[in-house]
Amino acid sequence: MWSSYVRLFRYVGPFIGLLIGAILLMVLSAGLDAFTLVLLIPFLQSLFGMEILAGADMSSIERLLDGWFGAWLRSGDPLDSLRNVCLLVLGVLSLKNISLYGARLLTTYVQEHVERHMRDDVYGHLQYLPLSFFGRVKVGQLITRVLNDTREARTVITFALTDVLRQAVTATTYVVFLLLMSWQLTLVALVAGPLVAVGLSPILRRLKGSYGKAFQQRGELMSVAQETMSGIRLVKSFGAEEHERERFIRSSSRYARRMVRANALSQAAGPISEVLSSVIALVLIWIGANMVLGTGALSAEVFIAFVTMAVRLVSPVKALAQFPTKLQLSIAAAERFYEVLDTAAEPSHEGEEQTVSAPRDSIRFENVDFEYEPGRPILRGIDFEARPGEVVALVGPSGAGKSTLVDLLPRFMDPTAGRITMDGRDVKDMPLGALRSLFGVVSQET
Repeated sequence: MWSSYVRLFRYVGPFIGLLIGAILLMVLSAGLDAFTLVLLIPFLQSLFGMEILAGADMSSIERLLDGWFGAWLRSGDPLDSLRNVCLLVLGVLSLKNISLYGARLLTTYVQEHVERHMRDDVYGHLQYLPLSFFGRVKVGQLITRVLNDTREARTVITFALTDVLRQAVTATTYVVFLLLMSWQLTLVALVAGPLVAVGLSPILRRLKGSYGKAFQQRGELMSVAQETMSGIRLVKSFGAEEHERERFIRSSSRYARRMVRANALSQAAGPISEVLSSVIALVLIWIGANMVLGTGALSAEVFIAFVTMAVRLVSPVKALAQFPTKLQLSIAAAERFYEVLDTAAEPSHEGEEQTVSAPRDSIRFENVDFEYEPGRPILRGIDFEARPGEVVALVGPSGAGKSTLVDLLPRFMDPTAGRITMDGRDVKDMPLGALRSLFGVVSQET
């Protein structure tokens, strides 16, 4: 599973500089976002006419703020102090959003170009695969892998390196500031936090298989549509419109059912993590209220800032909890993507002799067998000879293997048993490009 995920990262290499820039901007944005909430403390103090960042019993976070901005925030009367706090909040918010916008621009650029390279690679590789591969895999499935699976797979690369990192940095920064406000309350939150992961683990185990089946059915649906549209003359000739409509409806219904199952699991992750996080937040509020009203170990303004930050912490934790869900979806797409890239291509034509003489004596099929998939024979024991000047007709019902037999001559596919010779020479011993130059092809649709 993880090998496909790791292999995807080679596509990031050409854009590593841009990605590092995006990561740095994301980290800056996350830190500023958390710092904005810390500024609630001097804001509330100035709003209610309290002495700003003063007193021997200041919390660690208040002493930190006092060292950075205390003299400026305390200057003038209460209205001046409130104005200074608001200006500081405005400046921090502006810088946070500018850095976030820059990070998203860079991320979008990297995402789209990673997807383009993946799309180009898989499409280019398809051009050099043997025809037997196209006999096993339907066209609709291949279109899905070129267009849909590349998009699904690339998302997690940049998502993991930018958004997830941003959420992780945001959560870490929040925790650091929460510790500076009240290490006791923060310890309660950290002990209760793993409940979210425990609640989500059964769902995550089932997600990859559900999305894999859904993607496979999506390819089947596209295959049905492609086959019908490309063969519409035959459909109308046999009056099979209603049959094809019902076939599409059945495939569409199966796809819808599988997507509903997969999304039901995926969508459950968010609400479960939010409910569990809310329970943790309520416990923190109860304990913190006792510290403010009972023991006096915490000031009201610091407690309000703590609760606000704890509630905001739910968002990055929720995003991190949903990452495994997106990862499972992306890995399923990546495995389908690499299933194509890992299929052996035909031998290269480069460096081959340029010509092969046309057969003068005979073309002979010697006890030839062929099967697209093991155990499902298409041709069995084919043995005949064609000499110059003879006309050989291949007669049989649709699907009997006539086109497959002809495709063996230019080695679009190779026999699974037996051999094909020209003037006694096995076609497998002939240069592929030169061999194919001997044949002209008229498609069945012409």
